[in-house]
Amino acid sequence: MRFPILIITLICCTALHCSAGTQDSVITKRITRVVDIDDTTGSDHEKLRNEDGDSLMSEKLLLTKFFVHDLKVYAEKDMTFIQPLSRNQIADLLVDEPDTTEIDDPVTGNKMIKIIRRDLNFRDFTRFKVLEEWTFYMRTGHTSIKIIALEPVRQLYNGRGLFKGYKGSFWFKYDDVQDVVKRYEKEHPSKNLPLAIWEDYFSEENK
Repeated sequence: MRFPILIITLICCTALHCSAGTQDSVITKRITRVVDIDDTTGSDHEKLRNEDGDSLMSEKLLLTKFFVHDLKVYAEKDMTFIQPLSRNQIADLLVDEPDTTEIDDPVTGNKMIKIIRRDLNFRDFTRFKVLEEWTFYMRTGHTSIKIIALEPVRQLYNGRGLFKGYKGSFWFKYDDVQDVVKRYEKEHPSKNLPLAIWEDYFSEENK
């Protein structure tokens, strides 16, 4: 009777050890990528979009989700998503610093400095930074990818309208805006977030 009990005990201990080993053999890493989502108005796929298909993803995120629903957003450097930004902090991120340009005074003909401020334009948001969490299970060789957050990235222009670079904004938690992403995917079948991420996986830079 003692021998079967020893066998059962050994099997149970082995199972527990394997289970613990499986838990220890999981590798998790967070990465970020920047993808382009351009407007598809006037493209060959225009007939595939519904009547709301000419709206921009940045407009849906910022106007609908943020300004209307008062959704919480988080600083670009904040990967914990615990402390949301205040209204003043958000305004500082969305409002451009005033730019200056030299113009001729129409009356005197002398050179003068003019301060120019550009209004927020949703069409300037053509890029989006994506925060992903990759989990690799060593025992099975399986990798799962989960989108954690999404950040609109804006094109910046100087007072003469010349492009001068990109500026990040703030993180939306993906769970909070997932409905917008999925709706946009249906409205824009040729250019959307999942497709842009998929194309980025296989871009020449990543090969």
